[in-house]
Amino acid sequence: MAAPFWRTKSLQEMTTAEWESLCDGCARCCLEKLEDEDTGKVHYTNIACRLLDCEACRCSDYENRMSRVKDCVKITPEEQFFWLPKTCAYRRVSEGKGLEVVASARLRRPGDGA
Repeated sequence: MAAPFWRTKSLQEMTTAEWESLCDGCARCCLEKLEDEDTGKVHYTNIACRLLDCEACRCSDYENRMSRVKDCVKITPEEQFFWLPKTCAYRRVSEGKGLEVVASARLRRPGDGA
C-alpha cells in the first residue's frame, strides 16, 4: 500500500483537492481570535464567522466566503500555522508530525467538498 500523500508531498506539492482534504473540520479558523501583542499568543473567542454552520462545522458558503466576509482567512500552504490549534492537520503536516494522532475519521477524501 502506498504512503499517504501528506507523507510523500510537501504542502506546496499537494493538489488543491489534497490540500482541502486535510481539513479536519474543527472550525477554529472560523472563530474570531485575539493576539497578545506582547507575547504573540493567540486566544480564541467563542464568536464564530457569520457563515459558519456550527452544527456541521463547515462554512455555509465556502465557494464565495472570501467575497462575503472581508476578513475571511484563506489557509494556504504558504501560511504560518502557529495560530491554528496543535491538533490542526494543516499545522501537524507543516510541522512534520503526521496525522495518526488526529481523529482520522474526520479527514475528508479529496473531492468530497468543503
